[in-house]
Amino acid sequence: MDKAKKTQDKDKTKRPQTAFMLWLNESTSKIKAKNPDMKVTEIANEGGRPWRELEDKFKWETKAKDAKRLYQMKAYKAKQDVD
Repeated sequence: MDKAKKTQDKDKTKRPQTAFMLWLNESTSKIKAKNPDMKVTEIANEGGRPWRELEDKFKWETKAKDAKRLYQMKAYKAKQDVD
């Protein structure tokens, strides 16, 4: 049974990053400096430990909420433009 390949809308806004991913993007260089041979997936796993131990995540959670709000506004505007 052949499935039709879905076409992707290149103009569709990307979903916002989570607080962890925002933190990991900033912390990747530090993790990679300590472990230069790590793969991307290993870096994400290695970053999980310090993230769980991080007590003050407010900065990252705020950035994630702002990104989500912006994403929702763009999605709403795009829907209004279609209607």
